[in-house]
Amino acid sequence: MKKTLIISVSSDVTVDVLVKALGSRNVFRWNFDLWRDYDVRIQSDSIFLSNPAGIKISESDIAKVYWRKPLMNDPFSDPDMDAEERYLGKEIFSVMRDAFSILRRQGKSILIDPCGGHQAGKLLQLGIAKKYFKVPAWEFVKGMPVSLPNQETIVKTLTSSGLPGGKFLFTTRCDSRQLDPAYPWFVQERVDADADITVVYAYGKTFAFSLNRSWMPSPDWRRFHNDPRSQHWNAFKLQPGDHQSIKNFMKDIGLDFSRLDFLRKGKTLYFLEANTNGQWAWLDLKRKHGLLDWMARLINPKTQLRDILPN
Repeated sequence: MKKTLIISVSSDVTVDVLVKALGSRNVFRWNFDLWRDYDVRIQSDSIFLSNPAGIKISESDIAKVYWRKPLMNDPFSDPDMDAEERYLGKEIFSVMRDAFSILRRQGKSILIDPCGGHQAGKLLQLGIAKKYFKVPAWEFVKGMPVSLPNQETIVKTLTSSGLPGGKFLFTTRCDSRQLDPAYPWFVQERVDADADITVVYAYGKTFAFSLNRSWMPSPDWRRFHNDPRSQHWNAFKLQPGDHQSIKNFMKDIGLDFSRLDFLRKGKTLYFLEANTNGQWAWLDLKRKHGLLDWMARLINPKTQLRDILPN
């Protein structure tokens, strides 16, 4: 029976939702964090995997492969990690990446290229996006003062990596004149926005959602993920011109899938970034907006992309 191979981790809710929508018989999940529980054999002309339940899959059984963040963060940078565990983890991660590459060359990859985040980095995105959207003024500086004319700015991370002690740099308002030039900073003009807009783009279709910002004391809604109001993402109707701009941007940057983040002020969208392998299932858990159904259709091993993609 043909299956879709999903390379992930056991704690990925997006994959949980997909497996439930597709049915477990249609999916083989290869979880990096449980790598010790899998049997693996890869040869020049074959791939074989067996999961902890004893379910087996070979290369000929794999109709599609979906790379869904087998590393949610970088555990290998932990100085307290056992050296042997670091070595073994890196070996397995390398094997997962190579298995994906083998299947991609066979035309089986769907949605994600693991290298897409490097080929479409955030600073490159911002340079391309200004052809299609309003983009808040920005710059990256290290060893130099910020030169943005407006000192009402925000700082945020380019990598989403954590800081020592389990801390994280959320998007934070600042006076750019007070930033220490000895540190690297990604600085952006602050937009006094009415709402956050996130748009899932997948093979020509867009699914847009809006979160009201009026109740937030901070510019980063993720800081309030435990507040029920941060879950009130509502379906949002894009202007026809915005839909076309997103489509043109994605074609220009060479991506089939992303979750794009914007700020909305009045009727104007300000581009922030495109998450090249962003989470999306939380936006349509109840299957009310068509997003989950479309993603499940794309990933279903029984569907042919050429037969379902929009013109």
